[in-house]
Amino acid sequence: MEARRNARLVAVQAIFQYYFLKQDMTFIIKEFCQHRLTENKKCDKDFFCTIVLGVEEKKEIIKEYIKKSLSEKWMLDRVDLTMQAIISLGIYELICCSFVPKNVIINEYVSISSQFYNDSNIGFVNGILESLAKVIRKENIING
Repeated sequence: MEARRNARLVAVQAIFQYYFLKQDMTFIIKEFCQHRLTENKKCDKDFFCTIVLGVEEKKEIIKEYIKKSLSEKWMLDRVDLTMQAIISLGIYELICCSFVPKNVIINEYVSISSQFYNDSNIGFVNGILESLAKVIRKENIING
């Protein structure tokens, strides 16, 4: 469990780097695996790679889900990149990791967000992931 939690935290950093620097994902993963993941022995490297590559692969779908969950006054550009990374990873797991209960996914990313933000921002992450979890998991059941 700790290995997955650490993988998620490092994945937030990798996705932030991807969004901020617009670097090639292969380069980012290689850099993280060679340098940052070696420092953390309790990290599920395979899970890290899966979710980071998954966010890149599904970035357009993820972006649409985020846009739909924002109020009309908020544009995606106004959501800070760390927040976008956290929410994007949560959405990816909700879409593609049906073996992980939605409450586990939400709790993990809310917990990660508490390392970066105050209570109102943590509530923002929780609210978006809670509302999207219902929609995404329902769509996954329907679409099979």
